[in-house]
Amino acid sequence: MLSSIGRWASKALSGRQPWALKTFANPHFRRIGANQLLEEENMPEFSTVGYYPVRIGELLASRYQVVGKLGFGAMSTVWLARDLPGRRHVAVKIYVRSSSLGESAFQELHAYQRLEKGPVSHPGRGAVRTLLDSFTVSGPEGEHQCLVHPPLWDSVWTFLARNPAGRLPIPVLAIALRQVFLALDYCRECQIIHTGEFARFLLSR
Repeated sequence: MLSSIGRWASKALSGRQPWALKTFANPHFRRIGANQLLEEENMPEFSTVGYYPVRIGELLASRYQVVGKLGFGAMSTVWLARDLPGRRHVAVKIYVRSSSLGESAFQELHAYQRLEKGPVSHPGRGAVRTLLDSFTVSGPEGEHQCLVHPPLWDSVWTFLARNPAGRLPIPVLAIALRQVFLALDYCRECQIIHTGEFARFLLSR
């Protein structure tokens, strides 16, 4: 499902040539041993059959070429990708195997679909992250739900960690809180309960 913004962007760029696939092979990269655990592999609930085995350079949904890893969690991994026809970079969130999540694999997608139908004039709409596309990929053990978003900047936590004072400057804090309150009010208008989990992934800046 393309959002209205995604459809507009695709239409605006339809007259331009798509990006070409890139080759990311580099024989000089140091190979990591199979026994060395990295990132989500260190989590107690990690299962090799749950996560989709993403490869750098892989083409997803015949459109998104994976460039590198952005993050990970108990339920998904997030990857920077090149949107070839859209000629832009996107973030692709790939859930763990759908059958192991049940309905929760689709809750985030349903929330974004509801947010898309919210009032366009609401000032909080721009404070909520946009869903550009969604699709599924078939892994060795089943289907994986994927969501496509614009890439974001640093989180408030990362920004705070870089500040030697260990706190946000008052003007920055004021801007951040304003965006939080606008986003929460927009979620309320869309009849979405803003739990801690939703607040974490819905706020764009």
